[in-house]
Amino acid sequence: MPSAIFDVNETMLDLSGLDSTFSRIFDDPTTRREWFARLLHLSVTSNALGLRSTFGALGTEALDATGASRGVEIGAAEHEALGAAIRTLPAHPDVAPALLALRSRDWRLIALTNSTGEAATGQLTSSGLIQYFDRTLSVEAVGQFKPAPEPYLYATRVAGVAIDDVWMVACHDWDLAGAAAVGLKTAYVERAGMTFADIYPPATVTGADMLVLARRMLEHEAQ
Repeated sequence: MPSAIFDVNETMLDLSGLDSTFSRIFDDPTTRREWFARLLHLSVTSNALGLRSTFGALGTEALDATGASRGVEIGAAEHEALGAAIRTLPAHPDVAPALLALRSRDWRLIALTNSTGEAATGQLTSSGLIQYFDRTLSVEAVGQFKPAPEPYLYATRVAGVAIDDVWMVACHDWDLAGAAAVGLKTAYVERAGMTFADIYPPATVTGADMLVLARRMLEHEAQ
């Protein structure tokens, strides 16, 4: 049975839903991208140094650092506002049709996120996407953030299928590079503002939106 592992934040959930919160905190919605880049940097550094943390805790650190760089004092109210906004992020409109297209062909679908399992379940429930997934998994089970190999191998074990029957779907080139390194097929959705670095192996398939991507995945499996 073909299986697909989906990244959650940015790939399926639209982080622009945080822009109003960042506008209130910083009077500048573009700080959302700065904050998320800091968060990803912290997660990769944590992997490299063997530090144990959660994505939520790193998100708190990243918000504090963003505030310090902008001369804005960050307190409990700001952290609570951001946390509430993250829990209720909307899905990109192309996601549900794509998931339905794969489910209708009996694909097994798994969500895999750097966030905690509790946070991911809440996000997918709020966005209406949880109905499409067989499992919602968090990297907390292996103590390593993506793109370390352990999260992808863990997800394939849970799926109970051979690695070469599994796809990783994401809008992040580094996430797909991590998946490709352990043998997964990769599917890259071209979200606005994203680029795919030439240093990484090219994705197996690429699509301008998630529905196009799902069709190309289905076509690839039919070959």
